[in-house]
Amino acid sequence: SMDDDRHPVVMSAETVIAGGLPAFAIHKYTSTTPDLKQTSSLLRISLTRKLIESRFPSPTYKHHNDLSPVVTVAQNFDSLGFPADHPGRNRSDTYYINKDTVLRTHTSAHEADIFRQNASEGYTISADVYRRDAVDRSHYPVFHQMEGARMWDRRKVPGGNIAKAVRDDLAKMPKHDLEVEDPNPTIHPERNPLQAEHHSQEEVEAVAAHLKRSLEGVVVELFSKAKQAAAAANAPDPLNQEEPLRVRWVEAYFPFTSPSWELEVFWQGDWLEILGCGVTKQDLYINAGIPNHIGWAFG
Repeated sequence: SMDDDRHPVVMSAETVIAGGLPAFAIHKYTSTTPDLKQTSSLLRISLTRKLIESRFPSPTYKHHNDLSPVVTVAQNFDSLGFPADHPGRNRSDTYYINKDTVLRTHTSAHEADIFRQNASEGYTISADVYRRDAVDRSHYPVFHQMEGARMWDRRKVPGGNIAKAVRDDLAKMPKHDLEVEDPNPTIHPERNPLQAEHHSQEEVEAVAAHLKRSLEGVVVELFSKAKQAAAAANAPDPLNQEEPLRVRWVEAYFPFTSPSWELEVFWQGDWLEILGCGVTKQDLYINAGIPNHIGWAFG
């Protein structure tokens, strides 16, 4: 538990975090290590980020790429409704600088603040995140995440008609020729419920369609550029030329969205999950002081 003393202090106040960030008071909770450095300038990550951002243009979307990795416990956990006994809060899972301050474990640590600022209709966040994982083929203590969101304000759309406003925005978006498998209804009362106290079915159908078109466009951008790069380098095609680019939507559960989905791409003979997404839980908007908003999020 967080109250035990099994994790010793492993760094001094002068080396709380590499990179010149301000020092914090060291406490028995401190569990950070001095050799975790931000790696957001890595070329491949930067190129991928820019490709994804190109599908979410300014000024509708604001892109956040330089947010500090040092956040409060309230930002990282409380603002997102993590229960007090959630295992992610343990010092065995999270790097604590002191009892009130951590290295973010996900980009969503900044979500409530960005909602509260309400500076744009949409945003993306790209950042390194930190978890106390043992190093193996699929785990490392620092890795990168990207998330995004799009919102509409009932007070600002014509006539307060969210569904029409979202459909109008959808009509302006580029179409694609992806093969898309999406066999399930947008809403299912048990598997993928509507937030009925806040949203109408018509609104959610429109928001879901906008979300899916937006993220399908990301897939087209990323995988078409991969094919072009392979061709330019005379390298093997990363996608089988005989196979059309295929995606499928899978019902999912996430604590911050409902209804929710995972997006999978057919890649090298198997289905590869690339993201999770859904209609943002209204409580997040309410707690951030923007109760009249409705929208989607992915990560």
